[in-house]
Amino acid sequence: MKYFSGFFMGVLVGVGLGFLFAPSSGEELRAQIQQEAQIELKKLEAEWQRRLQQVQKSIEETRNEVKSMGQKAEEAEPAEGTEAAEETEG
Repeated sequence: MKYFSGFFMGVLVGVGLGFLFAPSSGEELRAQIQQEAQIELKKLEAEWQRRLQQVQKSIEETRNEVKSMGQKAEEAEPAEGTEAAEETEG
């Protein structure tokens, strides 16, 4: 999350500096800012998608691990129950 806040702050600082040092007219400056904002938005969207895919992959891996552990527990459960029953009978 720190990455996104740092990234966003960097964008804001860059736009602010652009306002201060831009040797162009207001209309040109607005067009340039809009263009830069669109570029940064596309970068941010790409980063968001990349992070989202990482999270989805992690969730799927965890889900598979839990499912596997559950299946192993179910397979082990009847064997443990049989052993306990045999001990009480004998």
